[in-house]
Amino acid sequence: MKHILSLLLLSTLTLTAAWAGKVKFTVQGTVDPKVKKIEVFDAANARKALATLTVTDGTFTYTNTLPDDTYLVFADNVNKRHCFVITNGENILVDLIQGKASGTPLNEELYAVVDTLETLLNKNQAQAVKYLEKVVDRHRKDCLPVPLILTCYKYLPPETANRLCDSKMPYTRHPLFWRVAKMYEEDKPRYSLIGKKFTNVTLHNGRGEKVKLSEAIGQGKYVLVDFWASWCGPCMGEMPYLKECYAKYKDKGFEIVGISLDKNRAAWINAIAQKELSWPQYSDLDQFDNEAASTYQVSSIPWNFLCDPEGTIIAISLRGEALAEKLAEVMK
Repeated sequence: MKHILSLLLLSTLTLTAAWAGKVKFTVQGTVDPKVKKIEVFDAANARKALATLTVTDGTFTYTNTLPDDTYLVFADNVNKRHCFVITNGENILVDLIQGKASGTPLNEELYAVVDTLETLLNKNQAQAVKYLEKVVDRHRKDCLPVPLILTCYKYLPPETANRLCDSKMPYTRHPLFWRVAKMYEEDKPRYSLIGKKFTNVTLHNGRGEKVKLSEAIGQGKYVLVDFWASWCGPCMGEMPYLKECYAKYKDKGFEIVGISLDKNRAAWINAIAQKELSWPQYSDLDQFDNEAASTYQVSSIPWNFLCDPEGTIIAISLRGEALAEKLAEVMK
């Protein structure tokens, strides 16, 4: 199953589409013949199966009447595969071997878009965002943009997030969109940081000594302030990108300041050593309850901001390849 859609199941999304009428539909599915049972979930309650289907010679059938544009999950728990289905047509086909749904235009479009998005995200995240915007423009009146925006939200630059989360967009009325809206509302205060001078805060290094952020920022270098923690999986996933950029630009006027939101000192120090992080690292060892996190309204990590040589914040939330692209732009 595609990684992008896999994230939706983990989130146990609320997808019952109160904005639409009900539709009776039938799903015809194929699965590995060794599988004897298939579970069906309404993603609004992914911890409890809506139905358990019997598999006969690698096939199964499911008929129900549900709100139009409900997202269902068909799960093969033997091979750990699942497939997402939009209930927007009478006859839907599910291939749990390939992890795809078809039979209706919206389901087929969903999987075509996911294939393209995953390819682009692996090559160039900026291009992936531009492609997502084009898809949203085509589907602004249906439910297709909502799960795509949700799972790609972390890659969106502020101006794109502002446009895609505009309440005038019809898809924002879909019940699922509240999750996107929640992230967006949390980020809006931080978007206003762009164009402003950084705020100085006191940090502590590995020896417990106090250090001012101003000792790094506003000293003639581009500085990325990166909030992370050893217990944060996505933070660890960002480290290869940071290391690549640091190796390329550290001798050209670029610095990184790591601010860990760890609580356990040994875990923090071990992560620095294991990941071979060679830039300055600081932590108050009190997770989110510290001056830096409070000042910059950090409610989730990873999160970062980039300052120019004078100390003006010029970008936030530079994830993955977005950092390399921004540095290539400003450090010509």
